Amino acid sequence: MIGDEQRAAVDALLRDVRSDPTRLPIESISAVRSAGVEVSVERHEGTEVVCITPRADDRLQSLSAREREVAMLAAAGYSNAQIAAALFISLATVKDHMHAALRKTSLSSRAQLIAAWYGGLGHGSDALGPAG
Repeated sequence: MIGDEQRAAVDALLRDVRSDPTRLPIESISAVRSAGVEVSVERHEGTEVVCITPRADDRLQSLSAREREVAMLAAAGYSNAQIAAALFISLATVKDHMHAALRKTSLSSRAQLIAAWYGGLGHGSDALGPAG
């Protein structure tokens, strides 16, 4: 979910890209990134493509590679059983990875982990505080 500050920065970036397609708007890209949104601008056959995604919560950096894979698939809507099948691991192992991810991030639910994946909880370790 993108907030008002983020939306304003993205709108300014899009205006800059459309107004002068020959120039890469570094200042606008920096403003969008400062607002907590990852952005890339690519050109394909003369057309600019602006890719914008909320930045994942910083707490997710503490996850192992496998915990990150499990979180990514959960964020994509996979059930634990589907995650197990996709990663060729047992259902119990998926649950272990989910519990470890929640513990490491101090989040209290799968829904919070998914929101953190999409940047919906704010940034930094103080965005929610410890789960309680």
